[in-house]
Amino acid sequence: MVNIEIAPVYEEFIDLFFNSDVKQFAIRSGRAAGKSTIGYDISILAVMKWGCVAGFRYNFNSIRDSIYNGIKKEIFKYDLADFFEFKLNPVQIYCKPSGYAIQFKGMKDYQTNKGLEPIKDRFAFMLVDEVQEVPTEPQVEEGRISLARGASEDMKTLLLFNPPPDKEAWVNKELVETIPDYRYCLKTCYTDLPPEWLGEQLIASAEHLKKTNNKLYSYRWLGEPIAAEDEIFENLKLQEMCQESIDLWLTNDMNLYCGLDFGRSRSEERRVGKECRS
Repeated sequence: MVNIEIAPVYEEFIDLFFNSDVKQFAIRSGRAAGKSTIGYDISILAVMKWGCVAGFRYNFNSIRDSIYNGIKKEIFKYDLADFFEFKLNPVQIYCKPSGYAIQFKGMKDYQTNKGLEPIKDRFAFMLVDEVQEVPTEPQVEEGRISLARGASEDMKTLLLFNPPPDKEAWVNKELVETIPDYRYCLKTCYTDLPPEWLGEQLIASAEHLKKTNNKLYSYRWLGEPIAAEDEIFENLKLQEMCQESIDLWLTNDMNLYCGLDFGRSRSEERRVGKECRS
């Protein structure tokens, strides 16, 4: 078995993943917290030992430049390239000693996942990277159910995501609480990793944003949803329009933006503003 490099924050997670009966796992974080690397390393261990792996992004076109190359990079890091074949048609990473493969699919067309069959025996692991891209939870569940059947009924699932800013997004509501014996959820951020793994420049960038825009820092680096319920525009300031501003607007050919949004590509604000002036 390969000895993977694990940050202390993930030690309990890895122990539960490999040594418990829990089948569903989720990791949420801000940037540079190492969650994708954990998912990629588990994929490598699973395909070498357990069975086939199903790797998902929402859009299939994103797979090659993200999850596929990420797993490939980890394979080379651990000097395991001689044990694998990297295929692009279909997109697949084949493990020669075990005969299993990491098979990739787009979650967007999740109905077609019902036709995704393991090349050998069973699916042991399902990884969904950037699951916040998936609009609804049922799409993920449909994909999981379609794979976790027959010999694959013991398949384990890992969902990885950066929480979107909207607190009402389904991932921010459904994938935040651990449910004993059913789902284990972990939250991490870049400060949980050894500083030498991150580098001085990345840490300096995060700390600068913390000083200049703490709200954006919380979202980008800590993985905190920042938009209040029903809040559409965050950068909004309410103030009374003084007479001086009204006079300036009436005496100059200026556009007044009334804040109306009709959901069209060409906004109506300019027309409304000119009609108000007339």
